[in-house]
Formats: sequence, C-alpha cells, structure tokens
Amino acid sequence: MNCNQNITAGMVWAMVAGAMVMLIVYGIISSNIQQRRLRAERERVMPKALSSICIGSRYNVLIKGEKPFTDVEFEGVVHNNEAGNLHFDERSFVFKRLTGERIFLRQASVRVMEQLVAVRKVAP
Repeated sequence: MNCNQNITAGMVWAMVAGAMVMLIVYGIISSNIQQRRLRAERERVMPKALSSICIGSRYNVLIKGEKPFTDVEFEGVVHNNEAGNLHFDERSFVFKRLTGERIFLRQASVRVMEQLVAVRKVAP
C-alpha cells in the first residue's frame, strides 16, 4: 500500500491550534461543573439567611481598624453625593446614635453588624 500523505507545517499548526482550543473549552466546561457542585454543596450546608438589615433595628457595628459603634439604630442607605460634603463616591450606611447624631459609614468599611433589637412589624 502506497500512501502518499504530505503533512505540511500548516497542517501541524492547525492541529496544535485545534488541540489548544479543545483544551480551553474543556477547562471552561469543567470549571463550570465544579463551581455548580460547590454552590450546591454550600447551599446545602449553609442555609440562606432569613433576616436582613431592617430600618429601625439596633446594631453593634464593627468597622475596619476603628472602635465599634455600639447600640446604633439603622436608618438606611444613602449615596454619598446626596449626603452633603462627603468626598468619596460610594454608598453609605446611615446610623443614629442614642444621642440623635447621625453616623455615615462606607459600606466597604463595615466588617460586622450584630443585630441587638429587631423592629416588630405591627399589623394595621
């Protein structure tokens, strides 16, 4: 049997490029499958939080590198352009101390918010 196959350099490079594309596609697919498995395992082990931050609730707030703010009332979230003379362009949590003064904390600086008293919703 006389097979006259002329393999050129272009064909070799095409096979190498095709193999690389197939490896990239395989990596993407296997990564997505792994992420889906991890997400399902995480949801099975850690249930979703039933509560969220409530306006009117009282919190202890711990922030990066500062002393904690204890027993402050959550008033809401404000964009700092609306808050007055604040120069950073982010959103802030707004808290009120027992003395009535307001505290504006950048969301990125808040580490932990420990809920003290939840606001009870009263039926009308």
